Amino acid sequence: MSHRIRISALSAGLLAILLCTTAYAIPVGGIIDTDTSWSDTSEAYEIAGNVQIAPGVTLTIGQGVTVMNGDIVVFGALDVRGTADDPVAFDGVNVVPGSHAS
Repeated sequence: MSHRIRISALSAGLLAILLCTTAYAIPVGGIIDTDTSWSDTSEAYEIAGNVQIAPGVTLTIGQGVTVMNGDIVVFGALDVRGTADDPVAFDGVNVVPGSHAS
């Protein structure tokens, strides 16, 4: 018994849009040496190279922000402003304390 699947032109068009649409992310990486805020909730922040927060510097991540794929090494301060209703989402992110060599 053979089964055929029929896709209407509208369904085919919607499927093509879904398959061709790629999510955009804001690439971030390197040493953050001045106080910085990640607050754009329309795009994810994707760690393209390890992020290091320098001593004496604060990285503030605003509520509703998504951060993806990489490491954040904290020598300074990390201020995550998520709430129960509007959390910060970390997807594949490791937050680790920086070591201070003396």
